[in-house]
Amino acid sequence: MKNGREETQSETAGQKSSAPPSAVKPRRGSRRLLWILLALLAGSTAASFVVFRFVVPSLTSVPRELVGTWQVIEGDKKGARFECRWNGSAVFTVFEHGKKGSEEFSLRVRGKRIFLTTKNATGMEETLIQTILKLTDDELVFRDQDQTVYNMIRIRD
Repeated sequence: MKNGREETQSETAGQKSSAPPSAVKPRRGSRRLLWILLALLAGSTAASFVVFRFVVPSLTSVPRELVGTWQVIEGDKKGARFECRWNGSAVFTVFEHGKKGSEEFSLRVRGKRIFLTTKNATGMEETLIQTILKLTDDELVFRDQDQTVYNMIRIRD
């Protein structure tokens, strides 16, 4: 009984035959909206690729030739790795006595000088200045403040 009257079979049947909302076919307008959203997603993906591939690296002070992983081939730090990243950070990893030690730096390049800044044990910033003697696609040679020369080759991971 509904509001003081009896339900008829046609009313009950009408309620049972109504389709669930998920079975309703999409209208033409919602398909158009879907295509517009997909086009916007593809456009933003392409724009992001261009910005992060070409624009942002040109804003950093790290030359493309320097970006990558380098391994020291001569000297007391032989076997150590120097990884330069396009975003201005660097990691120097040393393998001594079977132990791995690494230190992270912020990296700036001005002319032929590399400025590596890190925080020391007391929390104060310390900057090491390296002078680039040779930089090619596969070879990096620089001299530190103590006049130690590091010969490195690019390694491909």
